[in-house]
This record gives sequence, C-alpha cells and structure tokens, in this order.
Amino acid sequence: MFVEHFRVSRNVYNQLEEKIMQSPYFNAEASGGNGKLTASYFILVFLWFCGHQTASFRDVSDRFDISLSSLYRIIGKMTDFLSEMVSNVIKWPNLIEKQETEIYFRGRGFPGVIGVIDGTHIKIDKPSEDPDSYLNRKHFFLSK
Repeated sequence: MFVEHFRVSRNVYNQLEEKIMQSPYFNAEASGGNGKLTASYFILVFLWFCGHQTASFRDVSDRFDISLSSLYRIIGKMTDFLSEMVSNVIKWPNLIEKQETEIYFRGRGFPGVIGVIDGTHIKIDKPSEDPDSYLNRKHFFLSK
C-alpha cells in the first residue's frame, strides 16, 4: 500500500529521510502552523504531491493538514534537495557497462540504447488484438 500511495519503496523513503536530515534543506527546529514538521512529513507530503497528478496544492494541504505556504516551502526545499542529490544517484555507465547494456537492448529490438529513465504513456484506442496487453495501471490503453 505504501508504494501505491507514495510511488517509492519504504527502502527508498528511508534513504531519503536519512539524507534529508543531514542536509541544510531540513531544519528540525522549523515549524508549521500546526507544530514542527518532521523530515518524514516533508518527504511524504512531497511524494504524495508528485505522485498524484490530479491533486492540487489545496487538495494536498487539506490531506496533510498544513497551510498552503508550508506546502509550497516543502515542495521547494525537497526539489532543491533532490536536484542537489541527482549527480550522486543518476550516473552514466562506464564503457563496459554501456556495451553490455547496448547488447541487452539490441537483443530486444532497441539498437543503440544504453538506458532509459521512466517513460511516457501514450493513450491509444483499444486494440482489436490482445487488448489486455496494452492496458496500463491507470486503466487506459497505451502504445508499446
């Protein structure tokens, strides 16, 4: 259920919590209108906002019982924090890794590819042949 709500595993969440507590982006003494905002709260609010594309700022602030200004501050600080971390998390492969990965993708019909980051769902009409294989988790049909 955690992954469905926050779009990351508990392990990733725990790593984020540990790292943000050691960063200048989280001040343990900072407080919101309802008291102190914990590192855990920062992360969960941010992940919920990012993982629910139809949720507005008002929806998220109501769900987590925080002011709009606190939500805006959390999103800004978490975005800055993650932007600073990106070079430690996303790394280009070395020459051998590139060659091995290119062989893997070529064998699956994608020559010249050495990696992918996420993806884009492109809605299509329901195919006449094997429609279930085109259905995504959001219950619409997509191109393969």
